[in-house]
Amino acid sequence: MNITAQAAELKKLLKPFSLFSGKLLIETAKGTLTATDDTLFLSISSSIFRTDVAERVAVDIDKLAAIINRASGPVQIECAPGDYRLKIHNKSAVYDLVGSNAWYGEFPDLTNSEFSFELPTKALKQVTAFAAIASDASSRFDYVGSVQVQAIAATLKATGSDGVRLMSAYVPIPYGGKQLDYLELLIPLPGVKALAILDTDTVTVKMAGGTIFFLTPTITLGVKQLAKKFPSYQELIPKTFEMIARVDAKEMAEALDRVAPMIAGDSKNRPVEMNFEASSLLLATHSDAGNAAETVALAVEKPDPLFDEEFRIVVRVNHEYLLDFFRAVAGPITIKASANRAPLLLEAEGKSLLVALIAGGSQ
Repeated sequence: MNITAQAAELKKLLKPFSLFSGKLLIETAKGTLTATDDTLFLSISSSIFRTDVAERVAVDIDKLAAIINRASGPVQIECAPGDYRLKIHNKSAVYDLVGSNAWYGEFPDLTNSEFSFELPTKALKQVTAFAAIASDASSRFDYVGSVQVQAIAATLKATGSDGVRLMSAYVPIPYGGKQLDYLELLIPLPGVKALAILDTDTVTVKMAGGTIFFLTPTITLGVKQLAKKFPSYQELIPKTFEMIARVDAKEMAEALDRVAPMIAGDSKNRPVEMNFEASSLLLATHSDAGNAAETVALAVEKPDPLFDEEFRIVVRVNHEYLLDFFRAVAGPITIKASANRAPLLLEAEGKSLLVALIAGGSQ
Protein backbone atom coordinates (compact mmCIF):
# COMPACT_ATOMS: atom_id res chain seq x y z
CA MET A 1 0.00 0.00 0.00
CA ASN A 2 1.33 3.40 -0.94
CA ILE A 3 -1.32 6.09 -1.18
CA THR A 4 -1.38 9.86 -0.93
CA ALA A 5 -4.53 11.83 -0.12
CA GLN A 6 -5.46 15.20 1.26
CA ALA A 7 -5.99 15.30 5.03
CA ALA A 8 -9.46 16.84 4.57
CA GLU A 9 -10.57 13.87 2.45
CA LEU A 10 -9.24 11.37 5.00
CA LYS A 11 -10.90 13.20 7.90
CA LYS A 12 -14.26 13.09 6.10
CA LEU A 13 -13.81 9.39 5.35
CA LEU A 14 -12.88 8.49 8.93
CA LYS A 15 -15.47 10.66 10.70
CA PRO A 16 -18.31 8.07 10.61
CA PHE A 17 -16.03 5.59 12.37
CA SER A 18 -15.96 7.81 15.47
CA LEU A 19 -19.00 5.74 16.51
CA PHE A 20 -16.66 2.79 17.06
CA SER A 21 -13.67 1.85 19.15
CA GLY A 22 -11.36 -1.07 18.46
CA LYS A 23 -10.06 -2.10 15.06
CA LEU A 24 -10.59 -0.63 11.62
CA LEU A 25 -10.10 -3.10 8.78
CA ILE A 26 -8.56 -1.70 5.59
CA GLU A 27 -8.86 -3.84 2.45
CA THR A 28 -7.18 -2.39 -0.61
CA ALA A 29 -8.60 -4.89 -3.12
CA LYS A 30 -12.08 -3.47 -2.53
CA GLY A 31 -11.00 -0.07 -1.22
CA THR A 32 -13.06 -0.56 1.94
CA LEU A 33 -12.82 0.54 5.55
CA THR A 34 -14.85 -1.62 7.94
CA ALA A 35 -15.63 -1.59 11.66
CA THR A 36 -18.11 -3.41 13.85
CA ASP A 37 -19.29 -3.74 17.45
CA ASP A 38 -22.20 -5.33 19.33
CA THR A 39 -24.72 -2.92 17.80
CA LEU A 40 -23.34 -1.55 14.52
CA PHE A 41 -21.58 -2.67 11.37
CA LEU A 42 -20.14 -0.09 8.99
CA SER A 43 -18.26 -0.54 5.75
CA ILE A 44 -17.38 2.36 3.45
CA SER A 45 -15.74 1.99 0.06
CA SER A 46 -13.43 4.69 -1.23
CA SER A 47 -11.15 5.01 -4.23
CA ILE A 48 -8.52 6.47 -1.87
CA PHE A 49 -7.71 3.04 -0.43
CA ARG A 50 -8.27 0.97 -3.59
CA THR A 51 -4.99 -0.32 -5.05
CA ASP A 52 -3.90 -2.98 -7.52
CA VAL A 53 -2.20 -4.97 -4.76
CA ALA A 54 -4.59 -6.75 -2.38
CA GLU A 55 -3.66 -6.01 1.22
CA ARG A 56 -5.55 -6.41 4.47
CA VAL A 57 -4.56 -4.68 7.68
CA ALA A 58 -6.45 -3.87 10.88
CA VAL A 59 -5.40 -0.83 12.91
CA ASP A 60 -6.63 0.99 16.01
CA ILE A 61 -9.46 3.34 14.99
CA ASP A 62 -8.79 5.96 17.65
CA LYS A 63 -5.06 6.13 16.96
CA LEU A 64 -5.54 6.46 13.21
CA ALA A 65 -8.19 9.15 13.68
CA ALA A 66 -5.98 11.05 16.14
CA ILE A 67 -3.16 11.11 13.59
CA ILE A 68 -5.31 12.17 10.65
CA ASN A 69 -7.19 14.82 12.65
CA ARG A 70 -3.86 16.54 13.37
CA ALA A 71 -2.79 16.46 9.74
CA SER A 72 -3.12 19.08 7.02
CA GLY A 73 -2.32 19.03 3.34
CA PRO A 74 -1.16 15.81 1.68
CA VAL A 75 -0.85 12.65 3.79
CA GLN A 76 1.11 9.61 2.63
CA ILE A 77 0.19 6.17 3.98
CA GLU A 78 2.46 3.17 3.33
CA CYS A 79 2.29 -0.46 4.30
CA ALA A 80 4.80 -3.06 3.09
CA PRO A 81 3.29 -6.43 2.05
CA GLY A 82 3.05 -8.72 5.07
CA ASP A 83 4.24 -6.00 7.49
CA TYR A 84 0.84 -4.89 8.90
CA ARG A 85 2.25 -1.52 10.00
CA LEU A 86 1.09 1.79 8.60
CA LYS A 87 3.78 4.38 8.04
CA ILE A 88 2.05 7.76 7.88
CA HIS A 89 3.85 10.89 6.69
CA ASN A 90 2.50 14.43 7.00
CA LYS A 91 4.74 17.47 6.69
CA SER A 92 7.70 16.66 8.97
CA ALA A 93 5.77 14.20 11.16
CA VAL A 94 6.22 10.45 10.73
CA TYR A 95 4.01 7.87 12.45
CA ASP A 96 4.53 4.14 12.69
CA LEU A 97 1.11 2.64 13.53
CA VAL A 98 1.22 -1.03 14.45
CA GLY A 99 -1.53 -3.17 12.93
CA SER A 100 -2.29 -6.82 12.29
CA ASN A 101 -4.12 -9.10 9.89
CA ALA A 102 -6.47 -10.25 12.66
CA TRP A 103 -10.00 -8.83 12.51
CA TYR A 104 -12.81 -10.67 14.25
CA GLY A 105 -15.87 -9.05 12.73
CA GLU A 106 -18.29 -10.85 10.44
CA PHE A 107 -19.27 -9.69 6.98
CA PRO A 108 -23.01 -9.88 6.25
CA ASP A 109 -24.47 -12.21 3.65
CA LEU A 110 -27.29 -10.23 2.06
CA THR A 111 -27.99 -12.59 -0.82
CA ASN A 112 -31.04 -14.04 0.93
CA SER A 113 -32.32 -11.11 2.96
CA GLU A 114 -35.76 -11.28 4.59
CA PHE A 115 -36.89 -8.21 2.68
CA SER A 116 -35.48 -5.48 0.46
CA PHE A 117 -36.99 -2.09 -0.35
CA GLU A 118 -36.02 1.53 -0.84
CA LEU A 119 -36.73 4.53 1.38
CA PRO A 120 -36.07 8.24 0.84
CA THR A 121 -32.95 8.93 2.92
CA LYS A 122 -33.86 12.46 3.99
CA ALA A 123 -37.27 11.37 5.28
CA LEU A 124 -35.77 8.44 7.20
CA LYS A 125 -33.20 10.66 8.90
CA GLN A 126 -35.72 13.39 9.70
CA VAL A 127 -38.35 11.23 11.40
CA THR A 128 -35.87 9.10 13.37
CA ALA A 129 -33.86 12.10 14.58
CA PHE A 130 -37.04 13.77 15.86
CA ALA A 131 -38.29 10.64 17.65
CA ALA A 132 -34.86 10.05 19.20
CA ILE A 133 -35.21 13.29 21.18
CA ALA A 134 -37.65 11.52 23.50
CA SER A 135 -35.77 8.23 23.78
CA ASP A 136 -33.66 8.25 26.93
CA ALA A 137 -31.31 5.30 27.33
CA SER A 138 -31.08 5.92 31.09
CA SER A 139 -34.79 5.32 31.70
CA ARG A 140 -35.90 2.17 33.50
CA PHE A 141 -38.16 0.97 30.68
CA ASP A 142 -36.70 -1.76 28.45
CA TYR A 143 -37.82 -0.21 25.14
CA VAL A 144 -36.05 3.11 25.69
CA GLY A 145 -32.74 3.85 24.11
CA SER A 146 -34.42 2.93 20.82
CA VAL A 147 -36.71 4.30 18.13
CA GLN A 148 -39.63 2.44 16.60
CA VAL A 149 -39.76 2.78 12.83
CA GLN A 150 -42.94 1.82 11.00
CA ALA A 151 -43.63 1.81 7.29
CA ILE A 152 -47.37 1.63 6.87
CA ALA A 153 -48.62 1.72 3.28
CA ALA A 154 -47.34 5.07 2.01
CA THR A 155 -46.29 6.53 5.38
CA LEU A 156 -42.99 6.35 7.24
CA LYS A 157 -43.34 6.91 10.98
CA ALA A 158 -40.84 6.99 13.85
CA THR A 159 -41.64 7.05 17.58
CA GLY A 160 -39.49 7.40 20.68
CA SER A 161 -40.31 7.50 24.38
CA ASP A 162 -38.70 7.64 27.81
CA GLY A 163 -41.84 6.46 29.60
CA VAL A 164 -43.03 10.01 30.37
CA ARG A 165 -43.13 11.62 26.95
CA LEU A 166 -43.71 10.14 23.52
CA MET A 167 -42.61 11.91 20.34
CA SER A 168 -43.66 10.81 16.85
CA ALA A 169 -42.92 12.04 13.35
CA TYR A 170 -44.29 10.82 10.04
CA VAL A 171 -43.87 11.63 6.36
CA PRO A 172 -45.56 10.29 3.23
CA ILE A 173 -43.26 8.12 1.14
CA PRO A 174 -43.64 7.14 -2.50
CA TYR A 175 -43.91 3.51 -3.41
CA GLY A 176 -40.80 2.08 -5.01
CA GLY A 177 -40.64 -1.01 -7.15
CA LYS A 178 -42.16 -3.03 -4.32
CA GLN A 179 -45.13 -1.91 -2.27
CA LEU A 180 -44.51 -2.03 1.45
CA ASP A 181 -47.75 -2.67 3.28
CA TYR A 182 -46.33 -2.85 6.80
CA LEU A 183 -42.96 -3.04 8.48
CA GLU A 184 -41.93 -2.42 12.07
CA LEU A 185 -38.34 -2.07 13.26
CA LEU A 186 -36.85 -1.17 16.66
CA ILE A 187 -33.55 0.62 16.14
CA PRO A 188 -31.15 1.39 19.03
CA LEU A 189 -30.06 5.00 19.43
CA PRO A 190 -26.50 4.42 18.15
CA GLY A 191 -28.09 3.18 14.92
CA VAL A 192 -30.29 6.28 14.65
CA LYS A 193 -27.19 8.45 15.09
CA ALA A 194 -25.34 6.45 12.44
CA LEU A 195 -28.07 7.12 9.86
CA ALA A 196 -26.66 10.64 9.55
CA ILE A 197 -23.79 9.33 7.43
CA LEU A 198 -26.12 8.22 4.61
CA ASP A 199 -25.65 10.70 1.77
CA THR A 200 -27.75 9.51 -1.16
CA ASP A 201 -31.33 10.38 -2.15
CA THR A 202 -32.54 6.85 -1.44
CA VAL A 203 -31.30 4.01 0.71
CA THR A 204 -31.91 0.30 0.28
CA VAL A 205 -33.10 -1.40 3.46
CA LYS A 206 -32.56 -5.12 4.03
CA MET A 207 -32.87 -7.50 6.97
CA ALA A 208 -30.59 -10.49 7.51
CA GLY A 209 -29.61 -12.39 10.62
CA GLY A 210 -31.49 -10.06 12.96
CA THR A 211 -29.66 -7.00 11.61
CA ILE A 212 -31.14 -4.14 9.59
CA PHE A 213 -28.90 -3.01 6.76
CA PHE A 214 -28.99 0.40 5.09
CA LEU A 215 -27.12 0.36 1.79
CA THR A 216 -25.93 3.00 -0.66
CA PRO A 217 -23.43 2.51 -3.50
CA THR A 218 -20.52 3.22 -1.11
CA ILE A 219 -21.92 2.53 2.40
CA THR A 220 -23.15 -0.59 4.15
CA LEU A 221 -24.54 0.25 7.58
CA GLY A 222 -25.82 -2.59 9.75
CA VAL A 223 -27.88 -1.94 12.89
CA LYS A 224 -28.80 -4.72 15.28
CA GLN A 225 -32.57 -5.11 15.41
CA LEU A 226 -33.72 -5.11 19.04
CA ALA A 227 -35.78 -8.09 20.15
CA LYS A 228 -37.78 -5.96 22.60
CA LYS A 229 -41.26 -4.74 21.78
CA PHE A 230 -42.23 -1.10 21.66
CA PRO A 231 -45.35 -0.58 23.80
CA SER A 232 -48.76 -0.07 22.27
CA TYR A 233 -49.39 3.59 23.03
CA GLN A 234 -52.52 4.39 21.05
CA GLU A 235 -54.77 3.74 24.03
CA LEU A 236 -52.83 6.36 26.02
CA ILE A 237 -54.00 9.14 23.71
CA PRO A 238 -57.27 10.62 25.03
CA LYS A 239 -60.19 10.39 22.66
CA THR A 240 -61.54 13.82 23.62
CA PHE A 241 -60.09 17.00 25.10
CA GLU A 242 -61.67 19.88 26.98
CA MET A 243 -59.50 22.41 25.17
CA ILE A 244 -58.06 22.67 21.66
CA ALA A 245 -55.98 25.75 20.87
CA ARG A 246 -53.19 27.00 18.61
CA VAL A 247 -49.92 28.76 19.39
CA ASP A 248 -46.89 29.75 17.33
CA ALA A 249 -43.90 27.43 17.73
CA LYS A 250 -41.23 30.14 17.61
CA GLU A 251 -43.07 32.36 20.08
CA MET A 252 -43.51 29.43 22.48
CA ALA A 253 -39.85 28.38 22.27
CA GLU A 254 -38.71 31.91 23.02
CA ALA A 255 -41.15 32.28 25.93
CA LEU A 256 -40.15 28.95 27.45
CA ASP A 257 -36.51 29.96 27.23
CA ARG A 258 -37.16 33.27 28.97
CA VAL A 259 -38.88 31.67 31.99
CA ALA A 260 -36.20 28.95 32.32
CA PRO A 261 -33.98 30.74 34.92
CA MET A 262 -36.63 30.37 37.62
CA ILE A 263 -37.30 26.64 37.30
CA ALA A 264 -36.79 24.42 40.33
CA GLY A 265 -36.19 20.66 40.39
CA ASP A 266 -34.08 18.11 38.57
CA SER A 267 -34.10 17.65 34.79
CA LYS A 268 -36.89 15.05 34.91
CA ASN A 269 -39.20 17.08 37.15
CA ARG A 270 -38.77 20.76 36.28
CA PRO A 271 -42.31 22.02 35.84
CA VAL A 272 -43.62 24.99 33.93
CA GLU A 273 -47.18 25.97 34.79
CA MET A 274 -49.41 26.49 31.75
CA ASN A 275 -52.46 28.67 32.42
CA PHE A 276 -54.84 28.45 29.46
CA GLU A 277 -57.47 31.18 29.19
CA ALA A 278 -59.80 32.42 26.46
CA SER A 279 -57.16 34.28 24.41
CA SER A 280 -53.82 33.80 26.14
CA LEU A 281 -51.47 31.25 27.64
CA LEU A 282 -49.55 32.28 30.75
CA LEU A 283 -46.33 30.36 31.34
CA ALA A 284 -45.09 30.51 34.93
CA THR A 285 -42.08 29.03 36.72
CA HIS A 286 -41.25 29.05 40.41
CA SER A 287 -38.20 28.36 42.58
CA ASP A 288 -36.68 29.42 45.89
CA ALA A 289 -34.89 32.17 43.98
CA GLY A 290 -38.09 33.70 42.66
CA ASN A 291 -40.72 33.47 39.94
CA ALA A 292 -41.02 34.15 36.20
CA ALA A 293 -44.03 34.62 33.94
CA GLU A 294 -44.56 35.10 30.21
CA THR A 295 -47.77 35.46 28.21
CA VAL A 296 -48.22 33.94 24.75
CA ALA A 297 -51.08 34.58 22.33
CA LEU A 298 -53.52 31.68 22.21
CA ALA A 299 -56.22 30.99 19.59
CA VAL A 300 -58.79 28.77 21.30
CA GLU A 301 -60.95 26.55 19.09
CA LYS A 302 -62.64 24.56 21.86
CA PRO A 303 -64.55 25.59 23.90
CA ASP A 304 -65.86 28.54 21.94
CA PRO A 305 -64.57 31.60 23.86
CA LEU A 306 -67.68 33.58 22.85
CA PHE A 307 -69.83 31.28 24.97
CA ASP A 308 -67.35 30.39 27.71
CA GLU A 309 -65.54 33.55 28.78
CA GLU A 310 -64.66 31.99 32.15
CA PHE A 311 -62.82 29.11 30.51
CA ARG A 312 -59.54 28.26 32.28
CA ILE A 313 -57.29 25.19 32.50
CA VAL A 314 -54.05 24.99 34.47
CA VAL A 315 -51.56 22.15 33.97
CA ARG A 316 -47.92 21.57 34.92
CA VAL A 317 -45.57 19.98 32.38
CA ASN A 318 -41.84 19.26 32.25
CA HIS A 319 -40.22 22.43 30.91
CA GLU A 320 -37.38 20.61 29.13
CA TYR A 321 -39.80 18.35 27.25
CA LEU A 322 -41.82 21.30 25.99
CA LEU A 323 -38.72 23.24 24.94
CA ASP A 324 -37.30 20.20 23.10
CA PHE A 325 -40.51 19.94 21.11
CA PHE A 326 -41.01 23.60 20.27
CA ARG A 327 -37.39 23.99 19.16
CA ALA A 328 -37.81 21.07 16.77
CA VAL A 329 -41.01 22.26 15.05
CA ALA A 330 -42.21 25.34 13.20
CA GLY A 331 -45.41 27.20 12.39
CA PRO A 332 -48.76 26.84 14.16
CA ILE A 333 -48.96 24.18 16.87
CA THR A 334 -52.18 22.61 18.12
CA ILE A 335 -52.37 22.05 21.88
CA LYS A 336 -54.97 19.67 23.28
CA ALA A 337 -55.51 19.61 27.05
CA SER A 338 -57.95 18.61 29.76
CA ALA A 339 -58.19 19.38 33.46
CA ASN A 340 -58.55 15.71 34.45
CA ARG A 341 -54.82 14.91 34.49
CA ALA A 342 -54.98 13.38 31.01
CA PRO A 343 -51.74 13.71 29.03
CA LEU A 344 -51.10 16.88 27.08
CA LEU A 345 -50.99 16.45 23.30
CA LEU A 346 -49.11 18.83 21.00
CA GLU A 347 -49.36 18.48 17.23
CA ALA A 348 -47.35 20.12 14.46
CA GLU A 349 -47.31 19.24 10.78
CA GLY A 350 -46.17 15.62 10.77
CA LYS A 351 -44.92 15.71 14.37
CA SER A 352 -46.41 15.26 17.82
CA LEU A 353 -45.62 15.15 21.53
CA LEU A 354 -47.71 13.29 24.11
CA VAL A 355 -46.54 14.10 27.63
CA ALA A 356 -47.73 13.18 31.12
CA LEU A 357 -48.59 16.01 33.49
CA ILE A 358 -46.73 16.76 36.69
CA ALA A 359 -49.00 16.49 39.72
CA GLY A 360 -50.05 19.56 41.63
CA GLY A 361 -51.20 22.02 39.03
CA SER A 362 -54.40 21.08 37.19
CA GLN A 363 -57.80 22.48 37.98
